[in-house]
Amino acid sequence: MNNQYKVVCFGAHPDDIEFGMGGTCLKLINNGHSLLMVSFTLGDKGTYGNPEQRNKEFSNAAETMGASHKVIGWMDCEFENNYSNKLEIVK
Repeated sequence: MNNQYKVVCFGAHPDDIEFGMGGTCLKLINNGHSLLMVSFTLGDKGTYGNPEQRNKEFSNAAETMGASHKVIGWMDCEFENNYSNKLEIVK
């Protein structure tokens, strides 16, 4: 994964970014910006699908749009606002 991105988008769950701002992401990519989509959680407490399915869909969406992606992998609804987690986001 390239570590240089013009745009980084964050979402709580896999599918939040592409569902909430997929058009904006496509516009940025089509204008030549490198884009990384980051999901904080696995989406394991979601109503639809399971973590494996949601991760696959997230990966497919990123690939289709021409973006890179990363799932940090925290448990859904259990994120703590602390220094250690902030460092993980910055990484």
